[in-house]
Amino acid sequence: MLKGIHSFPLTNKKLQLLTLPYISVGTCELMNTACNFHLDSFNVYNNKNRSLYVSTTEREDKRVAFMGDTVAGGLCDSYTGLEVSQFIAKYLAKALSLHTLLPSEVQKLRQEFPGDELVDYLKMNVHARRLEHGTARHLQSLFTDKDMQHYAFLADSAFFKAHAAGPWGGGAERGPAALSHAEEVAGVDSRTRIADAGCRAIWFSATVAPTALELQRRSAMVESASHKGLAPAPQKSLRSPAEDLLLEQDRLQEIRGRYPYCLDVMVSGVGSSRAFGIVRNPFSEGGKKSLLDTERERMVPLSVDHIPFRTMEYRRITSAGGVLDSGKGNMIDGNPFYNVSRSFGHWSMKNDLRLSPVEQKLIPLPSSMSWEMLPGDILVMSNQALYETRGEELSSMDELAKLAGREIDRGRSPEQVAASLCDFAIRFGADHALQVMVAVATEAPEEALAQQDGLQQLHFEEWVEPGPLYSEVFRRVPAYRESVQHDCDRLGVSLAKLLQLRWERVREILPLRHQLSLMPYYGKECGELQQAMDEEAHLFDHEVLKNRDAAPEQVDALFHRIAQQLGRDTK
Repeated sequence: MLKGIHSFPLTNKKLQLLTLPYISVGTCELMNTACNFHLDSFNVYNNKNRSLYVSTTEREDKRVAFMGDTVAGGLCDSYTGLEVSQFIAKYLAKALSLHTLLPSEVQKLRQEFPGDELVDYLKMNVHARRLEHGTARHLQSLFTDKDMQHYAFLADSAFFKAHAAGPWGGGAERGPAALSHAEEVAGVDSRTRIADAGCRAIWFSATVAPTALELQRRSAMVESASHKGLAPAPQKSLRSPAEDLLLEQDRLQEIRGRYPYCLDVMVSGVGSSRAFGIVRNPFSEGGKKSLLDTERERMVPLSVDHIPFRTMEYRRITSAGGVLDSGKGNMIDGNPFYNVSRSFGHWSMKNDLRLSPVEQKLIPLPSSMSWEMLPGDILVMSNQALYETRGEELSSMDELAKLAGREIDRGRSPEQVAASLCDFAIRFGADHALQVMVAVATEAPEEALAQQDGLQQLHFEEWVEPGPLYSEVFRRVPAYRESVQHDCDRLGVSLAKLLQLRWERVREILPLRHQLSLMPYYGKECGELQQAMDEEAHLFDHEVLKNRDAAPEQVDALFHRIAQQLGRDTK
């Protein structure tokens, strides 16, 4: 973040929306006051496991054709370069898209990807699951924490192998253009190797599973506690334990009759990216409704911050020769880029040949948590920047959950909810680039339950929602100008096209800028808004744009001239 552009965040939003009958996933990314965008994201649809739960269907009239389908997504965030974020995102997307427990599907993958390490793992995993569960009629999750751990280590290893073999080349070094401004400020040598770049990440998988899987899991937790000799759960009513058990069984039967499927969710994270669930369905497990704050959502934390000073992390880091000083904050060896205890990349922190991969100063071992979503439940994932404020304290998950819940109640779609969360973070002082992913479980219509072709039901779109461009700042502040150019590259549009998209979005409201009804009540805030609108109105004040019947070629040519004029005015 540069001091000169702190007051002029780039709010051009890159939005994505993936929808299926049972889930909608929206993503919002924006640069904010960052000078470069070193973040990446992915969405995945996997229908290779449709026969996994066939034998468990309880009612023919409620047979779900998309049972076993998986939707997955993830966010990768780096301060040291885009290369590692892009590589890890692509690798995790591939791993989640190939994942299957069906031997027939594994055989197809072996023919399609001979010698692929991911397929080799799938073959081993299928065999291991058979040994673990045998032939018993036992429902099992498609993804486990072991799967996510294995994929994370494979992704990290593949990144280092790719760096050694190309396309970067064995001794390739990054040029100055690939360095973030933060690195330049910190005095990092421009010859820093790509392999020493690193990123944190968070990702999820949501598998359509029989509701019986959730019920089985709840029973297993109770049974496991009894086998460990733990004390029984505290009694919550005056009813006898037998009566409570009967009531719980009735409730579980009601869930089974109402919902033929649930979403079996696994959330995994490396570093400081975060996730939480919002329990909206009354039958879902997790979270407690507050009696003191009626607006508070039932919220389920689904991530862990990997901080160097946590006991287990501290022991591992110091045993590997790392230096931690509480007076310098959460930094390993005094390096501000090593402020988490787990991450992808950072070869120099993982190359001690005397230690195993899980004993290094930094490790890519994710923490995973599972959750069963029913229709109406919400999953929110983001990088840590979403929680930044102007003060020392971070925004709380409760605050963000309230905002997300209100937006859903207003009928906003998942990507719009993600965009609102980004706007909230900017208002409260977030400095870094932002990325937010919101997934909402939905109840599939009856006709969709029997639809065999999942790809016909899948809908994905991506678009740009442009924010204001401060033309005077663009002309006078080189840092802002360079950031805008980086933002255009990120969005895949030219400056001329970005200006045109902005004009199309605001042309109906700019004439109303002097009629702001809230001006008497919010003079300062409305004054700032009015000034920004005046600046845009002046930028778009051309006869061609006033003509509703102007040819598209004329409009395109005009915006190219406006972009060129902005560039000339800077010289």
